[in-house]
Amino acid sequence: MPCYSDKSGITITGTEKAQQEGIKFATIFSEYDIYSSNAVRTIQTAKFFSGKEPVVMDSLSDCNNDLYKTLESIARESHKRNIVIMTHNHCLSFLARDRLGKKFKPAYLDALIMHYDGTRLILDGKYNKEA
Repeated sequence: MPCYSDKSGITITGTEKAQQEGIKFATIFSEYDIYSSNAVRTIQTAKFFSGKEPVVMDSLSDCNNDLYKTLESIARESHKRNIVIMTHNHCLSFLARDRLGKKFKPAYLDALIMHYDGTRLILDGKYNKEA
């Protein structure tokens, strides 16, 4: 499958899916900040999804308990704005297993919904792209 740039990047099909999902998402959340891990593929996905440059953070690749520190830091600084974080499927699987005790095998552009209550992150569930 041909890639948008180099072989570690998003595929051409992926660019189209990211744009389509970003358009649908923006009908629900018109204003949001976007963050990405430092992987070429996630940065490109974030750009095509949002149409803007993401804030790139190496620590969004840490799919362990350190991920919570990063997410809480972003949430504290967000001033209650909506936040989209592009990361890796295994990070989403870690969060679902750790917070809900559930197995989650995300497909491309699947998402989890979390909120920050001022002291901790709460996993509310999975974003339904079909809704």
